[in-house]
Amino acid sequence: MHQYRTTKPPQSVKNNAATFFPKQPCSPAKSNYDHDIPHLRKKDVIAPRQNSFNISSGESLGQRKRQSSNTLTNSKVKNQLLNMFIRDLSKRSDSFSKRLEETYNLKSTKGSGKSQNNSFNFQTSNWYMPKQKKSNKKSLDPTADVSFENTILQRGYQDFSGVYQENAEEEYNPKAIKLLEKAKGQLKDKSIEEAIENLKKCLEIDPNMLEGHYFLGVGYLSAQQHSKAIQEFQTIINADAIHRKNVYLLLAISYKKINQIELAIQSLSKVIQMFPRYYDAYIYRGKLYLKQKLVDKADADFNMAISLSPQKGLGYLGKADCLRSMNNYKEAIRCYQKAIQCEQAVGNAAVLKKAITLYESQQYEEAAKDLTKLLEQDTTNSEAFYFKGLCKQKLSNQVNYQENTTDAVLCFEQSIKHNNSKKAVTRSLYEIAKIKIEQRDFYAAYHTLNRADKLDTEQQYLEKFRLFTEAVIFLMKRKFDDSFVNFMQIQLNHQLNDFLKPLFYSYRAYGHFCQNRHQKALEDYKILMEQSDVEPCIHYNRFLCEAILKVQAGQYEKGMEFFQKAGKIYSKKMEPSFYQGVTLIHMAFKQKQDQIQYLLSGLKLLDQANSMNDSNANLYYVRSIVKAFLENYSEALHDVDLAIDKSEENVPKYYYFRGIIYGCLKQYKAAINDFQITLNLDEKYGDAYLQRAKCLFLLGETKQAFQDLQDCISLRRDDPRIHVWAGNFLFANNAIEDAIKAYQDAADFKNNAQLITLRSECYLVLGMLQKCQEDISRVFKLTKDKQFEFDKDCLHAVRQVFKDDQEIFFNESDTEQQDFVQSLQKGIQLLNLQIQQKGQGRLFKQYHVYIFRGVFNFHLKKYEDSLRDFQMAKSQKELSITERRLKSKSNRSLGDLFLDEETVELTEDEEDKDLLEILEIKFNELLCMVILKQYKKAKERCKQLIENINEAKQEGLQFLLQLLDNLIKNEQKQIDYQRIICLYDEPKENLICFQVPIVFFHDLKLRLSFSLPQMTPPSLNINFDRQLVKDIGPLSVENKPEAPWIRREQLDDIIIFTDNIQLIDDVRLETEVDQQQQPKQVEVDRKDAKNNLMLDRDVEEKLQRILERRQQ
Repeated sequence: MHQYRTTKPPQSVKNNAATFFPKQPCSPAKSNYDHDIPHLRKKDVIAPRQNSFNISSGESLGQRKRQSSNTLTNSKVKNQLLNMFIRDLSKRSDSFSKRLEETYNLKSTKGSGKSQNNSFNFQTSNWYMPKQKKSNKKSLDPTADVSFENTILQRGYQDFSGVYQENAEEEYNPKAIKLLEKAKGQLKDKSIEEAIENLKKCLEIDPNMLEGHYFLGVGYLSAQQHSKAIQEFQTIINADAIHRKNVYLLLAISYKKINQIELAIQSLSKVIQMFPRYYDAYIYRGKLYLKQKLVDKADADFNMAISLSPQKGLGYLGKADCLRSMNNYKEAIRCYQKAIQCEQAVGNAAVLKKAITLYESQQYEEAAKDLTKLLEQDTTNSEAFYFKGLCKQKLSNQVNYQENTTDAVLCFEQSIKHNNSKKAVTRSLYEIAKIKIEQRDFYAAYHTLNRADKLDTEQQYLEKFRLFTEAVIFLMKRKFDDSFVNFMQIQLNHQLNDFLKPLFYSYRAYGHFCQNRHQKALEDYKILMEQSDVEPCIHYNRFLCEAILKVQAGQYEKGMEFFQKAGKIYSKKMEPSFYQGVTLIHMAFKQKQDQIQYLLSGLKLLDQANSMNDSNANLYYVRSIVKAFLENYSEALHDVDLAIDKSEENVPKYYYFRGIIYGCLKQYKAAINDFQITLNLDEKYGDAYLQRAKCLFLLGETKQAFQDLQDCISLRRDDPRIHVWAGNFLFANNAIEDAIKAYQDAADFKNNAQLITLRSECYLVLGMLQKCQEDISRVFKLTKDKQFEFDKDCLHAVRQVFKDDQEIFFNESDTEQQDFVQSLQKGIQLLNLQIQQKGQGRLFKQYHVYIFRGVFNFHLKKYEDSLRDFQMAKSQKELSITERRLKSKSNRSLGDLFLDEETVELTEDEEDKDLLEILEIKFNELLCMVILKQYKKAKERCKQLIENINEAKQEGLQFLLQLLDNLIKNEQKQIDYQRIICLYDEPKENLICFQVPIVFFHDLKLRLSFSLPQMTPPSLNINFDRQLVKDIGPLSVENKPEAPWIRREQLDDIIIFTDNIQLIDDVRLETEVDQQQQPKQVEVDRKDAKNNLMLDRDVEEKLQRILERRQQ
């Protein structure tokens, strides 16, 4: 007789409760008929059957009875009666059922000549026993209980017990039998789909063939079509409750596969009720109870299995699992040891589970020893290698970290290499990646996780690690958007374990910090603070975040405290000093006192930061801005030169700012060159076009200047300032009407006070007083600024006398003369109010008020009042000139730099205009003195004027001087001069003096000389933009928090990018390499290891430059 043994060792251990093991298929036990009968055919001679139920084949009692009975011809009727009888009696006591089974078995095995008990015990114990293979290689088969479900299924579809008696033709269709036999062979050969099709055809021919339903159910179960398998098994049970008792077991497996554990347990309970000594049913029901954490019920089933077959090991294994699930490790280990002693078949499983239990009870050395013994016999056990790696990993935390960690990695690699346990391989990849992450070797970790694509692994289990390592690599490459996509996927789709949680928040906080999202970064850092062991870099970055947020909230002192705390953690890092420096500079513009002290203190801290790191380009750039604000342009130029030199890239804003400094120094050609470089680096840098246009304009290259201006406008079409720029260039080019059009083309012109003000100045230049007054009134309505109210009232007073049509007054009718006098009187009244307010306007100043009142009094023949007004106007004008000169750049103190008033640089044109206004006032004083007969004073004033005006204007004054000499000498000489004596020969837009009458004095025609306020076009000079220094603050510092993947040695501040820098030759993952292939394989290993440890190219290049600078 053949013993029933497996032909191929199972590959892995099943995943029981509280273990990590997956289910792996194993080779089924062969039926005795598989040895004796090559192919079952009708009329074949059948070997005598044994006197017991064949557990290996699942042969039913009804089949045995049909084969041995010579009296019953209709087996279907007999089976129906028997089923009714069994269903009625199955509810009775176990002893009665047992007697019924024994009676039935005795009848079915009559004449076999074999002992029932001996046969039963032998058959029930042989299905999981390994069959010894003749091989020179020693191998210990893994236990079968771990692939319990697969073993039952394999036995199911390789069962050949379905033979038919000689009169089978009378009961079954021969064609159906032929299809059934063919399908059974296909199931054995794993041709599942073909087998299912043949079985369907078989049942179409003979729907009542229960064997067809049985094997079709087995086929569906193998094809993972569990619902269909359940239907077939239920069909068998409904037709014949005891056709095969393993049908209930297969039905339970099907229910379990669709997570219907309760129905699976019910199926097993039903078969146990009918067959109380069914060992496999107790084992599987115990496993299901354990899966549901019903430990007491599971323990009872395993105890029952032990009582039925105490020589078998599966019961002890199950009981040990129960004890292990209750953390009763000591008793669990004892039971595993008992299972090892019972039989060889379960020995490996028991050894492995015992080792795992030792591991869980923190007996790592003992666990490693057991696993080493197991691997000496089973050298390809992936699960054993995996758990040995775990033990080594735990031991590395106690002693010999580097050695044990290396051993752990080697064990995990061996587990992956043999690849006979999906879960063990998955966990091994996980643990290797975890070690690499702990060593900050994220490239190696990412490479390790990508190996899963070429292996049979649980991808979902590794997915969050893969997403995380990829996110960190994105951070290293400063691809922050891609990084946060991964972080979001992890947060939404995965649970963070204790290992990954602090890493996740640490690296995500770093990304938030680098993106200026300091509040979100701080929230992540606060979560990290809940951990007991936090690295210094986390505290450092958190303090920086706290400080930046405090400064942004105006809490400067608290912010400075946090910056100082950060500086104490890494005393050699320059960022804390940099942050403190820019904070003090920012504070200088927020305080009302000691502003210059804050600024200078901030500059000192920038110098301190520079002493720690003299290669930071951004630091030089910020310091250059501060020095330019202090008008120390030579040092500012030096710093921005260093910024350009130290920068690893060509930064457009550095060249642009250097161009601004050259412009402030009036080195326009050098400035144009830098603006050109800026545009070469960034052709959309609109401000560079604008500043270059100014330089070209100042150099007289008007055409090119307007081309640059047009390019700037084309890039900044949505920028409201483009209309200001265009209008200012036209204004400066004396294209006043075009400037007006440019200003008013803005979409928001009606509500833009700046543009309306500029247009009002253009109207004043053109002498269009009414439109000028309308614009000023609009501006005052928008701004409520007192200076515009002053301008509005002055324009209103002036317009009482002067009109826009520039009509020249002659001696008209008395009515017109009377209207003119009334206008003068009303104008004086309004001007008196302005003098009382002592205000200043943007267009009109106090001296303008005195000038116009003097003109009005003069034409009212109040010459003494007029003379006083002109004298007052002269003193006011001289005072105004003095104030402007004091406000100029050359005369300002450091404290004046913080005034909001624009810096004034007096140009030659502006000085000429001031001189002209002084001459106008003195000329009008001269006329008042002449009419008041103050001839001597008038003569001296006349001489002064002749000396200060050009020859073309001196002719009239020479005749006036001659007349004054005659009057002083009382000589009656006739002076024949027909032209009007005035500083101006002909009217212009703003020379409104031509709108008033002339005055006759001793046959000479005299006219006051005055004009509307002289408007200076907006300056096109290159000026330092004060907003640059005002914007300096914590955000001016490049976001360079301490990267969490860097480990810094506190003693010498050496940066370590990874802990995994080691000799490549020390890492060997292969166990068997042919001598001929070994040199080539070693070279490949070195190359792979180098790739695994290789940094990102950008990071590697930066590190090389840092090392070269240190060597220098």
